[in-house]
Amino acid sequence: MDLIYDKTQVNPAKLHEELKVLLGDQFWGISTGQEPGKVRVHVDHALPTASQALIAPVVEAHDPLTLTAAQLAEADRAARLDALRKPWAVWTAADRENLLRLLAEQTGIITS
Repeated sequence: MDLIYDKTQVNPAKLHEELKVLLGDQFWGISTGQEPGKVRVHVDHALPTASQALIAPVVEAHDPLTLTAAQLAEADRAARLDALRKPWAVWTAADRENLLRLLAEQTGIITS
């Protein structure tokens, strides 16, 4: 079953995370972009009416600028990588260490 709500700005990953916590396995996902200014919430057709009523306040309160943990980690990685965008001649030992850490994280040798 699809429930449609008015919401012009959405961080789909974060809203998905918020609704998954609220509804558990009865939440299947969201869709945006099909209708401008709308978000479609896909739920199990057996979702109780009382649970359906909980969705609208979450969608309304959703802040599209709030990021998921994965999005924050990616933003941090991108910022650390951007800090290394300078000529090699001005790199410090710390810069080389940061590059090695980024590469090791990316390849899965270490975790952040």
